[in-house]
Amino acid sequence: MNKFVLTADEEIAFKAISQTLCALPEASQYNVLRNVAHMMDREVCRIGSIRAAAAVAGSTARVLAEGKSLKGGPLDRPSRVKHPYPTSFTEGVGKPLLAAQRAAREKLSDPPTEAQRAALRAASQTVRDGFRRFKEADVSKKL
Repeated sequence: MNKFVLTADEEIAFKAISQTLCALPEASQYNVLRNVAHMMDREVCRIGSIRAAAAVAGSTARVLAEGKSLKGGPLDRPSRVKHPYPTSFTEGVGKPLLAAQRAAREKLSDPPTEAQRAALRAASQTVRDGFRRFKEADVSKKL
């Protein structure tokens, strides 16, 4: 199926619009296209390229569907968890803080109680504060 095939009414409108646009300078053509896209609630991706949000949703669904039909392999392996903290923090001053946070996380029951949540929040806040102090100390060393 050719996505550029137009009906008779669409072809008439297209020819009228294209002739009008061709009469304008190139920069003005893109300004007009941008304003038309805005008026139609579309997004101009690249110069002269317009896409609708529905088209993006459709292509995303297609990519996901095609991805599921692929045979297993390296894509099926879960990605490694990237730690937000540098190794110098996790192996140094942050090690006991992260261990306390991990212990609080492991103590969570299936429906966590409010006390368990509060303990985990406190441990996480301690890790964030420790990392902030670590970064501030690290920055002062570089100055």
